Amino acid sequence: MEELCVDYSDEPLNLVLIRLCPNLKSLSTIVLNDDIDMKVLKGTLTHCQRLESIKILNRSNEREILEIIVEYLPKSFRELELYHVESDSRLTTEELESFFMKWGNRVPRKSLLLLLRI
Repeated sequence: MEELCVDYSDEPLNLVLIRLCPNLKSLSTIVLNDDIDMKVLKGTLTHCQRLESIKILNRSNEREILEIIVEYLPKSFRELELYHVESDSRLTTEELESFFMKWGNRVPRKSLLLLLRI
């Protein structure tokens, strides 16, 4: 399987899917405001080393999501979409600048398509 859409947050199911889909290239998922979803996101990025694209519908701390993505992303990654459920984004310009600085220091250097939707 190369593409997966998970419409709800269920830690046991998501962890099984991650382990069964090491060749996953595209993922759409939900990240709620809890440590369990952050653990699943880290696991996904760690186990799915061919992942190129991820779309996240979130109610969580976007800064924390960006930190996890920069730290755990596979080298093939190139596209991130964050859909924020609440009315406004919580990201500051300083947080975005920090993310892009860390992204620029990654090896290999790759372009990134970042879409923030609110």
